[in-house]
Amino acid sequence: MSRPRRVTLSPRSGQRRCAWLLAPTLSLALASASPHAARASDSLDVCLSAYEEGQRLRHAGDLVGAADQLLVCGGPACPVRMQGDCQRWLDAVERATPAIVFRVRDGAGALLTNVTVTIDGAEARRLDGRALPMNPGEHVIVFERAGFRPLSTPVFVMEGEKLEPREVTLQPLVTLDSSGDTEGALPEPLDVDRPPPPPEARSLGWPLAFGGVALAGAVGFVFFGVRAKSGETNLEECTPNCTQARVDSVKQDYLWSNVSLAVGLSGLVGAGLFLWLDQPSATGMAGATPRHALQLGPTTRYEVRF
Repeated sequence: MSRPRRVTLSPRSGQRRCAWLLAPTLSLALASASPHAARASDSLDVCLSAYEEGQRLRHAGDLVGAADQLLVCGGPACPVRMQGDCQRWLDAVERATPAIVFRVRDGAGALLTNVTVTIDGAEARRLDGRALPMNPGEHVIVFERAGFRPLSTPVFVMEGEKLEPREVTLQPLVTLDSSGDTEGALPEPLDVDRPPPPPEARSLGWPLAFGGVALAGAVGFVFFGVRAKSGETNLEECTPNCTQARVDSVKQDYLWSNVSLAVGLSGLVGAGLFLWLDQPSATGMAGATPRHALQLGPTTRYEVRF
């Protein structure tokens, strides 16, 4: 009988056989793990990029862009330590970012809807009543709405300015009736520096003449009346030995006093009748300008409506 043959394996031959047996298993494991490792690597790259870009934009003054990046690196997909830094920086950026509220009205003061706004030439957005986050500094903003003239205006905002209302007024487009040839034309700009036209003035010659007559009559009435009263007192002292000439003089003063009174009353009546008969027409009463004016010198002007 033959004896069984003994086979002796060296350590190196055992390792080669184990490696040969484990190779398929390791290949399958690496093949299944590689997509997850690639995705984890891509996510880490995004976090690192947002981490660095958020800091750069923050120091450059672009607070709105920095907030977008810090939201990424502060999310749950990034490492925990990175999340803490980004969330802390995000709080500071949000406190410093201005938030402005625009109220757009028409010429009558009514609030307008469906208004679009463009900030510094960026993509237009619709105003929906919420505050707009903006970077500190000066911006050029364009407001547009159908049926109104576009308005481009500079706006300066301060760091930390929150919910500050800004009033904006849009001017409507002017459309004439179908018979006109300029439908849709823009209104002519108002010349705010042009002085208003002077009101129509009418001559006060006749009222002034009647007033002068009334004043002269009043002066004569007072003068002759005082002199007649004084003469009457003297007659009482000389009665019954007063001469006829002195008596006639007192009577004459009373006569002239009465005549002056009549003249004064006539002047007043004449001036009143002239002003009353010179009333403006009923159709022009609402927007009538002063009817009478008195010009004294090159700059002084008195106007009266009756």
